[in-house]
Amino acid sequence: MKSFGYSNWKIQKYSFGVISVLSIVAWIISTLLATAAMSSVSYVLAFYGLAIPMAITWWPFIVSAIIIELPSLVVY
Repeated sequence: MKSFGYSNWKIQKYSFGVISVLSIVAWIISTLLATAAMSSVSYVLAFYGLAIPMAITWWPFIVSAIIIELPSLVVY
């Protein structure tokens, strides 16, 4: 972006403003889709009498949200 004439301030504002919001939205959507996919596979296997020992707990969602937001917390 620097080669297009943008100042450092505009590059930082774009990178840590709009992109951070979009990354949070993408994280929410992908987390919901992954959870739905895991649950669907589990239900289908249970329907056929099979099982995969897996559990969906609450803490991976919190940890991944913190990891995604960590760079923006450090910058601001």
